[in-house]
Order: sequence, then C-alpha cells, then structure tokens
Amino acid sequence: MGGCIAGLWCKGVAVLQSTEPTKLRSVRDAASFVMVPFSNRIGYGQLKWQGVQYSIERNFAPEPHAIHGVGWERGWSVVQQSPEQVTLNLVHQADQNWPFGFMAEQRFLLEDKTIKMVLKIKNTDERIAPVGMGWHPYFVKRKGAKLTFNSTGRWEMGEDKLPTVRTAHQGINQITDALNVDHCFDGWSGSVVLEDEVQCCTIRSNLNRLVVYTHTGLESIAIEPVSHVNNALQMATDIAKAKALGIQTLKPGESYECSMQITVEKK
Repeated sequence: MGGCIAGLWCKGVAVLQSTEPTKLRSVRDAASFVMVPFSNRIGYGQLKWQGVQYSIERNFAPEPHAIHGVGWERGWSVVQQSPEQVTLNLVHQADQNWPFGFMAEQRFLLEDKTIKMVLKIKNTDERIAPVGMGWHPYFVKRKGAKLTFNSTGRWEMGEDKLPTVRTAHQGINQITDALNVDHCFDGWSGSVVLEDEVQCCTIRSNLNRLVVYTHTGLESIAIEPVSHVNNALQMATDIAKAKALGIQTLKPGESYECSMQITVEKK
C-alpha cells in the first residue's frame, strides 16, 4: 500500500493521523507516505525534458495534474525487517505514470523518542533522468497547537494549485487553529516544531524545502520535507533551471538520498 506508515504513536498517543494497520484501507488515510520520483504536482501532466515532451498519467481526479509521483501508488517489497527497523524496496519500469526507470529504497529506524527515515533513488534508465522526492506525513492538529519554522521564501499559488511567484517569507510562528496554508517554502532551515498541550514534535531533514498544508476544517496538518519546488519539473526549461528549483539530474546508475526524522517529547 504505497510503502506507507499506517500510524505513529508515542506511549499510546497519536503523533500522526493514525490507523491500526489491519484497518487501513487506503494510502489517502495513511499517517505518512513517500513522494518519489517527484513531489507535489506536474502541471496538467505535461513534462518536457531534454527536448522530449512526455504526458504523465493524471492520478488525482478531479485535479488535472499528476501528483506525488508513483511510489505512493505501488506495492513495496520488504527487504529486511526487525522490531526496530525495516527496509523497503520498489522497482519501477518506465510507463505512462513515469517515463524513466528507477529503483527506490526506504529505511525506517525506531529509537527511544525518534523515528528516522531515509529515502534513496537510483536511476536504472539508459537516459539522464530528473528526480525529486520527499515525505507527506499528516500530523495530528490539536487545539492550540503552535507551528514554528524558519524560511527565506514562499511560493504563492494560483487557483489551479500551481505555484506562481516566489515572495520573501520568514516562515511560520503561530497557532494552527486559524491557519490556512497550502504553500511550498524554500530556504527552509531544516527544522520544524509542532507543539501542543500533549506533546512536542520536532521534524528535521537534510532537505531545504518544506510544503505545509492545513485549513480550519482539517484535524491534521501536513508538514512535508521535499527536495524541490512544487511543479518544478514543468517550470524547469533546462538543467540549470532544474537545479535552481531543486530537481536532481541523475545519469544512468547514479543515486540520490535524503533523510528526515521525527522526535517526540510527551508532556
């Protein structure tokens, strides 16, 4: 089921939007899933890469875009497992959902107060391939919870849910009860704190972009470390622009790896 996390608890208290594993019926209801080989959207499923135009399957009806890559919609294989850690593997052959072959690996490690996650992708195609990825965890949003992180910019979003322009932005430091946000922040410091009266969660990553999504009608808040700007694959007109937007370009056989962790302090 997309190699997803069904639930994450700290001493019986939900950290993420959590479901008992045997009751989970859809990745949409999961606590977290990975986004690979791209995060967020490719506008209208249209990708132009090195002079070739590709149409990517639109997989989030009724939206007209391709979203979150293919990893969250495919089955992953268990490579190694113990009570404290697990390694999952996904092999992708080029298809209408993504035109480049790759192999991806997820590693999870549970420690005393922390879950560590590593995501790795290897280009198994014969062509240079664009790559991006990230995590999509849904944190429980309790009344009075405060969100804090630093950034240098934010990408504004049009009605079509695609980014328009980048504006200077110092991040967020506020109570989430009235927060309405669905943006990609760049120049992110790599650390986020979500604190409420029950627990304090610190999210860290070696990535420097962050997507945050919530509104007043939601009981969760998505805090997503990502490698590139939303719709970067469509906005990247050449390799230099792709790099500036956070897209990795991998030659055949090359790999890219990133990590994140969640540390929980119960009050």
